[in-house]
Amino acid sequence: MADGNITPRGDFETFGISLLKEQFKGLERVEGFTEAFLAWAAEAEAGAVGILEDRWIDTGDGVQLDHIGEIIGEPRTGVAVSSDDEYRARLRVRVLVNDSDGRLEQLIAIVDRWFGGAVQVIADEYYPASIYIAGVSDATNSPFSIAERLRQAKPAGVRLFYVYTPNGADNTFTPTDNIGNGLASQGWGWSGNPAVGG
Repeated sequence: MADGNITPRGDFETFGISLLKEQFKGLERVEGFTEAFLAWAAEAEAGAVGILEDRWIDTGDGVQLDHIGEIIGEPRTGVAVSSDDEYRARLRVRVLVNDSDGRLEQLIAIVDRWFGGAVQVIADEYYPASIYIAGVSDATNSPFSIAERLRQAKPAGVRLFYVYTPNGADNTFTPTDNIGNGLASQGWGWSGNPAVGG
């Protein structure tokens, strides 16, 4: 099993017979008993694999994900997620938060995972006990939610400064532009008449 992938063995009867000592191989009754004894194993293995896969974040869905969330401290109730995939992403962030011992690279990984890798993270540590993290992203995830998770992941006694800067034209203020933002959209921009001050 690597990274949540299980490769079922499958043919237990043949495998069991291959493990017999040479003196018992070819004996009809011994091989028959071995096959009968191991006949249930493939069915039991399939059931066990199904149980395990339903309890993994990557393969579980619906109620199984809800149970995982309750166990790790990220319940779905009160969380605005529209699909299991969004909830899986939040669960993966919660796993990082729970596993964090507050090192800077772990906090950066939490921010990166929260925004799905679509974020530029600037981070620094300041003496004696402060951490500064800034994120610039086009994503619409709540900066308040990630700030709370960073607070939970940071070490006790360390001050956290989290600065979130939304990216994109809708979040950019300019004195005047062509998309309706800035002073011009509110009647405060350039009037075209220098006699009245601009």
